Amino acid sequence: IDTNQLIMNAWQCVAKMLNPNMQLKKEDVARFFGQTLEDATTIIAKENNIENVDLVKASKVYWDYHTTHHNEIVGTFPQIKDTLNSLKKLGIKLGIVTSGSNNNCEIELDECGILKYFDAIVGSDNTKLHKPDPFPALLCCKMLNVNPSEAIMVGDSRHDIACGNRAGCKTVFVSWSFCNDAKNLNDDEKPDYIINQASELLNLI
Repeated sequence: IDTNQLIMNAWQCVAKMLNPNMQLKKEDVARFFGQTLEDATTIIAKENNIENVDLVKASKVYWDYHTTHHNEIVGTFPQIKDTLNSLKKLGIKLGIVTSGSNNNCEIELDECGILKYFDAIVGSDNTKLHKPDPFPALLCCKMLNVNPSEAIMVGDSRHDIACGNRAGCKTVFVSWSFCNDAKNLNDDEKPDYIINQASELLNLI
């Protein structure tokens, strides 16, 4: 789902809450793709010497904007629906691993008409361990009843790729999000494959 601009705008609201003069750059937000809102807010506050941050309020500010403006901004990236449909016809089990809430994830997938393609969702409600820890990917594999070595973790952030690699999955990095600089991925963040359009995933199955 193309939530890039929505995420960027929501984070600007959080930044203003932390400091009225703070303005986050695209690369600032990109660093936190794949992390929970609470973890990212804590890091931003620490880097800007802001103490006693109200994480509950920060979360509310973020999700209030996200929910209010969701339908104005969000859609699917090109080829996503056709690729998901092709994968299901091949009998491929599909799961989501997200650092967001399960409910919000289900709402977004449903609004974009692709919820029906997914057999499992692992969100922040399911675990206290989040990407880049391997546990969310391992849990998703367990829910899908597949061995991690038989799974492919597709992601748009370094945290996605590290999570998949540590879980023993093959990993695929997509080039169409904020975090599209694959040259800066290293160590366990390096993906097995990089794709530039969704349909290329079918060649890796």
